[in-house]
Amino acid sequence: MMIKLSILVVTYNQEKYIQQCLDSILMQQVDFEYEVIIGDDCSTDDTAVICDAYAEKYSNFHVYHHPKNLGHVGNWEFCLNHCHGEYIAILEGDDYWLDANKLPKQVDYLDTHPEVALTITNIKPVYEQGSIQRSFEFETMGERIWKRDEVCGKSWYILSSSSMFRNVFQNFVFPKEIHIADSYLFPYLLDVTNGLTYAFPEQMTAYRQHPNNVSAKSSLSGDIRLADQYRYLSKRFVWEKEGCKRSEEMYLTRLSRAIFPGFLKYRWRYLLFHPNKLFSRYIIKTIMDWIRYIKKTY
Repeated sequence: MMIKLSILVVTYNQEKYIQQCLDSILMQQVDFEYEVIIGDDCSTDDTAVICDAYAEKYSNFHVYHHPKNLGHVGNWEFCLNHCHGEYIAILEGDDYWLDANKLPKQVDYLDTHPEVALTITNIKPVYEQGSIQRSFEFETMGERIWKRDEVCGKSWYILSSSSMFRNVFQNFVFPKEIHIADSYLFPYLLDVTNGLTYAFPEQMTAYRQHPNNVSAKSSLSGDIRLADQYRYLSKRFVWEKEGCKRSEEMYLTRLSRAIFPGFLKYRWRYLLFHPNKLFSRYIIKTIMDWIRYIKKTY
């Protein structure tokens, strides 16, 4: 018999946060059976030790220690395929839940609304020193059922740790183009189901912002991969094209600012957005101006 809920916890080097994360699971006032699937991706701190202590005490906590580092997407994929529940709730190792009735509210809603595939809650950002404050547009959603293009296709932010959804992830494999797991997971879920989402207006989830967030890390190679990822997503999920194009342009713009100085920024950015210009006089002139700039500078 399928259990009601699997709680997926992905973690790596989060000894500062993982205890609060797991304690927020234990505080839930539930009357159904659930399992906790913890994927520790070869942490080098005491994260694994802390997780093992919970697994020794609570029989429904299952910790998986990978023999080698699977990476962000690989860890998500492994854990998703080990979830046996009718529903899945995600809680990343540096986040935590605020409301002891979060899980029962979401389970009850999915039980009584079979047409809904995904439920999410409002979030409370928790900023640590050195983190960048971000704006979240969740409050513009309102309390109602939303179609898939109203959620993923726009600018609203689905925080994975606020989500609970129907389990359609047996033998699931992420495409090789994906580098941030939930950027594919939610569009995929809404694509293979009827695509309806319900948003709870209450702040039930704490989203911790710190310099080591996956979303906060930036590098040239990382920005290139993420620009490619969103280009892939815009083709894979046509109904999400508007939101993906905005994300792709954001990473390309960040790339152009990092690589190209002064007056050449616009030209290189234009080429990134218009690859058809690569075989035109425009590219020749840009390269010649770039060479002249390099000679003058060095």
